[in-house]
Amino acid sequence: MEQSVNDVSGIASAFGAARIYIPIATFRQLFAWEQVKKCLIALTAFNDANGDVYFGSSVDRTDAGIKRFTGLYKMFEDLLKLKGMDAKDRSAFVANQSPRAVLNNWFEFQPGLLGQVGLSPAEDRRARLVYVNPFVSWDDPDFERVTAKNINVRTFDEHRASGHSETREASATRFADEMANILQIFVNREGGENSLETGRRMVLEKMTAQLADKVDEMVLDEMRRSKLATWDPSHREDGTPASRLWREIGSMIAGPVTDTIAIIGQMVADVGQNRARAQRAYTDAIQTLKDFRPGGLARMRNWVEPLQIDARDQAYQYARTEQMYVLLQLTQELLGVVKARLQLWGSVFDEVFMTLAIGDPSRPGDGSGAIGVVGREYLERLEGRLRRLATFRSARISCLPFSETDPDTSMQGFRDVLRDLAVKGDGGTEVGEQRAALAEWQVNVVDGQPRCILRLGGAEFGLRDLVGLHRQLFNQFSTHVENKLRSVDIFDFVDYLQARVLGFQLSDLTNILSQESAVLISTAVEEEAVLVYHEPQAESKQAMSNAIAAELRGLYNTMQTISVHTDRHSISLIRLKKPADEQVVDIQTCNADYLGKQGQSLTGAAVQDDLLYRAQVYHMFPHELEAWYIERWHLRHQEGPVTLAPRIVRLLEDPAMTQSLIRCLVTGAVFRNDDGKWLWKNPAPGGRFPEVFLTDHASDDYEDLLRAANTFCLQREDCRVGVAVAITRERAVESYEIENQRNGQLNEWMAGNDIGVKQVHRFLDEYLPAPVIGDVHVLRRYAAERKGMELLFRFYAHPKTHVGLRHRTELLPIGG
Repeated sequence: MEQSVNDVSGIASAFGAARIYIPIATFRQLFAWEQVKKCLIALTAFNDANGDVYFGSSVDRTDAGIKRFTGLYKMFEDLLKLKGMDAKDRSAFVANQSPRAVLNNWFEFQPGLLGQVGLSPAEDRRARLVYVNPFVSWDDPDFERVTAKNINVRTFDEHRASGHSETREASATRFADEMANILQIFVNREGGENSLETGRRMVLEKMTAQLADKVDEMVLDEMRRSKLATWDPSHREDGTPASRLWREIGSMIAGPVTDTIAIIGQMVADVGQNRARAQRAYTDAIQTLKDFRPGGLARMRNWVEPLQIDARDQAYQYARTEQMYVLLQLTQELLGVVKARLQLWGSVFDEVFMTLAIGDPSRPGDGSGAIGVVGREYLERLEGRLRRLATFRSARISCLPFSETDPDTSMQGFRDVLRDLAVKGDGGTEVGEQRAALAEWQVNVVDGQPRCILRLGGAEFGLRDLVGLHRQLFNQFSTHVENKLRSVDIFDFVDYLQARVLGFQLSDLTNILSQESAVLISTAVEEEAVLVYHEPQAESKQAMSNAIAAELRGLYNTMQTISVHTDRHSISLIRLKKPADEQVVDIQTCNADYLGKQGQSLTGAAVQDDLLYRAQVYHMFPHELEAWYIERWHLRHQEGPVTLAPRIVRLLEDPAMTQSLIRCLVTGAVFRNDDGKWLWKNPAPGGRFPEVFLTDHASDDYEDLLRAANTFCLQREDCRVGVAVAITRERAVESYEIENQRNGQLNEWMAGNDIGVKQVHRFLDEYLPAPVIGDVHVLRRYAAERKGMELLFRFYAHPKTHVGLRHRTELLPIGG
């Protein structure tokens, strides 16, 4: 192309070109993003069909979740068995439980096994507060082992046995006071020494840490048990260890955890009803003890002892009910701890699977996960690009018959060959699956917080880093793909077509190049053809290129090959014709039709007049419409057809400015100074720049006047760098009116009915001289531009010329 355009014999007036190529840049990106998606799918077990992840059987996950939950503590298994039990049986179950059994059996706080829950002796003593009889002993839950003098609230006989003497009346009062004091200490919700709340807090603290640790170990053991981070390609529906555990955690929360919390809530309600009855029974027993005063012979018996024993028993029953109530509430809190810890781990896996696969959980299927982003923003876009590339007739990526509605983006199967070359390694495994197979999830707990890290390809990705994982993978895979495809060229495609596509001949390829590179110009000028490609190194490929060139030489008299093209992935045919304008039939036909319409007048016949009115619509740009009217004006004066040169037409963008330029030139408001520079006299009062530069260098070149006109009409400001002086319509009119008042030049030019042709020629001979260059093309352009400037002078200096839009919408007769 460059050689043809710069040929001394002329310029390339028209050319056609076609190429067959491999869209290698698109394929590099496409293959790399495909591997990114496959790697992410393998890591997450993503199910593209439903936008979720594979995790095996839902029943299996539910069963596994129940097993994992009940394995945390025996009490969870016992409690879960109560699901569905009616109120009567449940109440009986609760009544058969003792605080001591709950602590020992449910919470696994066993006497003598302090190390099991990490208790010191002092902590063990506080733990016993949740099941001891505080009216007997703060330390020993076995009443039989407590000596009389160590009992907290002694009866009359126990008090006497410990070496104290008192009357029965005094014993009753003492006993009631001590009972009230012990009870007040024990049920104090603020805590304190020997309070039930102190025991509850200690158990909660130990159990909370232990339960959190148990949940953590459950997750860590499962993740450590399997080193694989990906699915088994042969059993994809089973998911990955992480996806299965994620669903099991969700199943635990929604199923057994929620069920057990509900069961405990019912038990708490049952015990809550018993608390009021137990408190009334204790209050009644104490009141009976205080009020009872025997008379007669009964005073001689030990009447106070049985009343004290009954009151202490009722008080213990009340305390025991409080202990059960607190322990059940404690169980609720512990279940909350388990649920919260499971939710925390669930949120870790949520982050993994939502970020990489599923996307925004509040908008299912929105495709905002990395896999969706890769598919939507990269793969779909690249596939769309391929479809667009396949719909270009002159740039083909396939040798199949052209179809705009069903384009071939597979390159007749060669795309799959390239993909296999680019992404498959030893054993036929693709690089994305290979990379995923080496991935590991590193799960641990740091400062009490779960942490999950993906180790992949020598790099580590924390949860926050997963957002950019797909881009990191693309960088790795694109380098791999580019290296694999480095040796591919267009002749690999040709070789594939010859070897694998039934019936393919080299003539099929050369016919496409020839047909789609047709030069769209009607002329008898001899056509040239150039075959352009990158010279291959292999002898077999050189033979292909020679064979293609030989096929084309049979079609064109003038044929050459250029084999130094930098693009190895294309082979192109360029066809050129270099006629002069008068040799182009189409141009001459169009010009004649244009001038024919231009010379027509309104006739009153709708068919004829509509065509003429429509001509205004065809000139959608202001300067084109203005040129049309000037050309019609020229015809009205019976001077023959003329077409304004393009550079002259550009000056007509604002007719008012063009008219001001011509009148400034006539009056001298625009002039060339002694240094050969064109200037405009700026009439702005007190201005810093009384003369505005329209050209900034001196030259005898005929184009100098055209440069000045361009500055005045289009640029409208001083042409010097850093000098911002505007040329406005108002100032332009003012400048030529001032000069005309001084010298009357415009009046002289406009004295007759028409502008004097001789005056115009004298001006243009001086300021628009013919170029000294003898090139025929330059001289032809000069003649057209001089004629255009002549028309501008005669049209815009004419006294009847108006530039308002109203005057531009009137179609005057040619002779008018």
